[in-house]
Amino acid sequence: MPVSLPADGRVPDSVTGAATTAEYDGYFRISREEGDLTGWTRSCLGATGRLMDDLPSGGLTDAERADLMCGLVLVLQSTLERWLAVASR
Repeated sequence: MPVSLPADGRVPDSVTGAATTAEYDGYFRISREEGDLTGWTRSCLGATGRLMDDLPSGGLTDAERADLMCGLVLVLQSTLERWLAVASR
């Protein structure tokens, strides 16, 4: 899914070079509230599948692929930790 950015949006701010958390979150449409874990998991699985499909033809270097996979592992680890916390209640 493509990310939509406003034409006049700037993070960091073009004048001060800084951005508040609210500006950053608004710009990237980040929600920091506790969300639906099932929906989040579906989103992670979908992104993982698309990433794995595109990885061979993406034109990334080995180092870039490694960085991308490390990021993916962190997201999936966090998701599994959240599921474990729910199951442990």
